Amino acid sequence: MGKWFWLCSLALVLGVSCAADAYGPVSSIDSAKIYQYVWQDDPDSTLTVVSNYPSYIKFQDENLDGDGQGGEYANRHVWRFSADGGVTPFEFGNTTYFEYFVDLKVQGDPTTGKHHEAGIFFDYRGWDGVLMVKTNGEIAAFGYVLPFYAFLDPYTPGEWIRIGVKYFQDPADGKNKIRYYAGSSQSPALAFGNLEGGILDGTTIGGYGQFQIAPGVQSNFGMAEWGNIHIVPEPASLLVLAAGVAGLTLRRRR
Repeated sequence: MGKWFWLCSLALVLGVSCAADAYGPVSSIDSAKIYQYVWQDDPDSTLTVVSNYPSYIKFQDENLDGDGQGGEYANRHVWRFSADGGVTPFEFGNTTYFEYFVDLKVQGDPTTGKHHEAGIFFDYRGWDGVLMVKTNGEIAAFGYVLPFYAFLDPYTPGEWIRIGVKYFQDPADGKNKIRYYAGSSQSPALAFGNLEGGILDGTTIGGYGQFQIAPGVQSNFGMAEWGNIHIVPEPASLLVLAAGVAGLTLRRRR
């Protein structure tokens, strides 16, 4: 925080913007915007939401027994980062580099055979991708423009796990890349395959819980919890800014 404040202050003195791009700095994020029932296949469920950003967020969805309609699958609830007290979601740009880590726990009724999931959420106009942690032990990243990656170590339902993503520009080749984290494991630095070479301008990011419906099983529930939510500008982008500011300072002194 202090380092980012110092760099921004120095940049402003020299007439340089401290924002990574037109979408503003990650350091302005101050809250979460909650979206209940993004999917609502069981409207009669009982949803409890706790939102105390950045220390704790919870979705607890109970009585996921179906309402007698066909084609029921799951309820999904989402939260997104916000920079205005939770009024609107914060939008990330292609060069909004960041690190995002969070403690996550996901669990549900183990007797139904249904799988519940939660994790980190990326969305662009309804086109979404996730770093998913599932009650069947699966941990994987996929969807949206995210490079696919699956972790080998399984998740134990009901236990806390530290997960995260790092979105950065690789100085070795200048490409935007992403690295995924889960527990003590991490992925390689993965390049993007889309034409934009990274996340799309206007993307929103946060967390999601998705809980499958078990028709007729009133005990069926799903719960996802996020603790110690931590998102900061990616350090490499600060170093680039610092180098640029230092260069301007040297030129002005000559």
